[in-house]
Amino acid sequence: MIKTISLSILVSLLAIVGCSDSSSESSNQSPTILLRYKGDPLANVRVQLHDSESGPVVAAAISDPTGQARFKQLPPPGGPQYFVSVESISDGGWILDPKLGKPATSGLSIPSFDSTSQQPHELDLPPSAVRLLTRKKR
Repeated sequence: MIKTISLSILVSLLAIVGCSDSSSESSNQSPTILLRYKGDPLANVRVQLHDSESGPVVAAAISDPTGQARFKQLPPPGGPQYFVSVESISDGGWILDPKLGKPATSGLSIPSFDSTSQQPHELDLPPSAVRLLTRKKR
């Protein structure tokens, strides 16, 4: 009876440890962009990747409070880089410059993700990227 209980406890512990390890491992292996504005992480931004400046969106993710946008599925790149467009999805008193919403006018790009490297690509938005949504007093 004791061996049966010990074995079931061991199996339960292995199942728990196995689940927690695989979930943290898979999130670390997701292709990630670290989005920053003036050196600070920028959250609530839809980050979209394109194979060309005029091409459709091939992958999209939303940046979290640490500025990380993790892409769950990413097709093989069509070239040495991805063109990037970004859009604000927040109503926190700011908005991104509309020209950043199209890869042809955003001027943003990143190298294609390397399957051997797990480091995030860093993307710093230009100083004029964020506009405050405040009304001017008349």
